[in-house]
Amino acid sequence: PPPPPPPPLFFFKHNQANAISSCIVGTDMCKSFTIICILYRPMKTYLNYKGLTVLAHRGGADESPENTLESFEYSIALGCDFIETDVQVSLDGIPYIFHDDDLKRIANIPKKFDSLKSEEIDEIKIFGNHEIPRLEDVLNKFPYTSFQIDFKTDEVVIPALDVIKKTNSFDRVCIASFNSKRL
Repeated sequence: PPPPPPPPLFFFKHNQANAISSCIVGTDMCKSFTIICILYRPMKTYLNYKGLTVLAHRGGADESPENTLESFEYSIALGCDFIETDVQVSLDGIPYIFHDDDLKRIANIPKKFDSLKSEEIDEIKIFGNHEIPRLEDVLNKFPYTSFQIDFKTDEVVIPALDVIKKTNSFDRVCIASFNSKRL
């Protein structure tokens, strides 16, 4: 059979203090990892490197339990300096590392993520025995890792930004969303 078509590429621009930095992000054949190539030397620390690097999508979700502390440790052990992850917010305003808007696929619980209080989320085990990590815990546990964080809802924006500020992580976080207005 013919080889699969090449993966799609996404072009991002960042404009800060009249300096434009650009990068191409594309999915390699390496399952859940993304290669990033910087085209112009940026002013933002997050993109301040030369050459290629690997971004672990959901912490390397095809090789380890997605968006868990263990998946992040796994990706870092492989040499990833960048991790893509997602945040949802609990009913009481705590940002958690979690992709889906409900718990059905990951925990087999038919509830919306934002309908649960943080103490309820803290009790849930995913992929057998893994906890759903809080954004603050992740940023504190991996102080030398850069993150691309996808804000999944409008409600998570302010609580997540508060955590990023509290942990002094702005220089190592790139905020992402498929919703342009949210950015």
